[in-house]
Formats: sequence, structure tokens, C-alpha cells
Amino acid sequence: MSSPGMNDRYAINRRVVRGIMAVGAYILFLVSVLLFWRVFHAFLLIFAAILFAVCLDAPTRWLVNRFSIPRLLSLGLVIAAMLALITVFVVLAGSPISQQISLLGERLPQAIDLLKSQLADVSWGKTVLSSVPKPEQIVPSFSDILSRLSLIFTTTVGAFANLMIVLLIGFYLAINPRIYAKGLMHLLPMGARERGWDVMAAVVHALRWWLLGRLVAMTAVGLLTALGLWAIGMPMALALGFIAGLLSFVPYIGPIVSAVPAILVALADGGFLETGYVVLIYGAAQFLEGSLITPVVQKYSVALPPAILIIAQFLLAVPFGPVGIMLATPFAVSVIVMTQMLYVEDILGDSVKVLGRPDTVG
Repeated sequence: MSSPGMNDRYAINRRVVRGIMAVGAYILFLVSVLLFWRVFHAFLLIFAAILFAVCLDAPTRWLVNRFSIPRLLSLGLVIAAMLALITVFVVLAGSPISQQISLLGERLPQAIDLLKSQLADVSWGKTVLSSVPKPEQIVPSFSDILSRLSLIFTTTVGAFANLMIVLLIGFYLAINPRIYAKGLMHLLPMGARERGWDVMAAVVHALRWWLLGRLVAMTAVGLLTALGLWAIGMPMALALGFIAGLLSFVPYIGPIVSAVPAILVALADGGFLETGYVVLIYGAAQFLEGSLITPVVQKYSVALPPAILIIAQFLLAVPFGPVGIMLATPFAVSVIVMTQMLYVEDILGDSVKVLGRPDTVG
């Protein structure tokens, strides 16, 4: 028969063991989160490569089905057509746009200086300016400049390397995507593979139509913005329209960011009246895109509620910066499709309008 003292020692030992196990589990959780954090950046690059492969696959599949051309030849024709379009764009509009962007880089500091002088004339503006650090406080030393140049060079090289990885992986995925899809399906149990094919097809369908919708929206916003700015005599209208169309790839956040350079240039050139016109043009372009163009495209494309898009952009922007913002919307589309099919339909047993299904998209 055990004594009370021995029972107390056993109880203490059990508490110590439980405490050690709790600490170990907590450390294991932290290590897992850190590893996931590191791996997730690579996962985003792979996801970007999948997006590029989806972009190549749609016209390639159309050529194969329409003209019975071998897939590899069809893919080559698609890539050649894309390179030809890029070459034509660079030849026709590349030089004017690059010159205007260079001029924009020279005009923005002047616009900022003019804005400071205008703020200095009002009381609240003086308060704002007083809170801004003086130039001598923010100008880095020579050693800091060298270190920052080194960082910029390293970042640029890293971004170029990431881009090459995305393009290379996307190209090989587009050559024969079914091989990789079959390999992925082999990781699932036999009874789940048919459902796995359904989910994969739905995700790819949703991403394909989302990309088409973004391309139409980007073109519309760029053209409308450039035409509007040209109509009011705004300098560098072509470059500003190009920037507006490019940044509209990122919903909600992109259009706001693209309007900032135009507003600063308008303040430097024409004051508050021209600035008001610029704001109206950017607002009208977004209104026409959102109320006229996008609803037509969304009959076949994929639409997400604004709150979900902004939340997704915020969650991926904080740890992964611009790359996270750019990929937030297609990533959210993929997650929602998988959640609708694997959780709402399969686990809860509810019927739901799945984003990626051809008969329910809209």
C-alpha cells in the first residue's frame, strides 16, 4: 500500500511531465509555424506558376480542340503569339510610355514640393509639415546608401530569379498538365480520386475565367483613364493610363495606388481644379468598369465580395508584400472553391453555388 508522501511525489512527477509535454508541444507548434511561413513563400511562387500555366492552357486547349493541332505545337503557337503581341506593343507604345514614365519620375518631386508649399499656407498644413522629418534627418549617410544599393541589387536579382522560376515551371506545367494532375491524384485514396478530379477542374475553371475577367478590366481601365486624361490635356496621359491598367490587376487597392501619381502631377500643373478633374476621371473609369464592363464579364467570369478580397489582400500583404497582394485574389478564389466543394458539399451536405462550375458560374 502506497504512502501519502509517495502519492504526492507521483502527482508532482505527473505535473512535471505534463508541463514538459505542454512546453514541447508549444515549441513544436512555433517551429511548425515558422517552417510553414518559410515554405509558404515558395508555395506562392508555385501558385503563380500554376496561374501562368492556366493562362497558357486555355488558348492551347482551344487550338487543339478546334484545329486538331498537337498540343506541343499549339503551345508553341500560343507563346509565339504572346511574344508577338508584346513586341508590337513595345514597338508602338513602349518608347512613348517609357519616356513619359521617365518624365513622370522627374515631375513627381516637383509636385511634392509644390504640395508642401501649398500646405504651408494653411494652419492645418503647417501642423502636418511639422510632423514630417527634415531632409537632413532622413538623408542616409554614404555607407547607408551603399548598403541600400546593395539591398536593391539583391532584391532585383532575387525578383528576376523568381520570375524566371515562375515562367519555367508554368511552361513545363502547360506542356502536359495531365501528367502532373495524375501524379497529384495518386496521393489521394482510390475512393477520393474522382472527387479530386472534380475539385481540380472547378479550381482551374474558376482561375481561367478570373484571369479573363481581370484582363478585360485592365484593358478597359487603362484605355478609359488614358483617354480621359488626354481629353483634359493632362501630360503623360499614356503612361498614367498604362499604370492604371496595370495596377487594376489588384482589385480595389491597385486603382487607389495608380491615382496617386496623377493627382500629384495635376496639383503641380493645374492646381485643385485639374486635380478634381483627375479624381473624376479615375472615379468614372472605375465606375464604368465596375458597373458596366465587369457585370457583363461576370456572366462567365468569377466575382468575389469586396470584403473577402480586401481581407485576403491584407492577410497576404502583411507577410509577403507586393507578391502577396498580387496573388491574394486568385488564391482566395481557389480556397473558396475548395471550401465550397470539400466542406460545404461533402461534409455539411449543403448545395452551394460553386465558383468554378461551368453551370453555376456567374
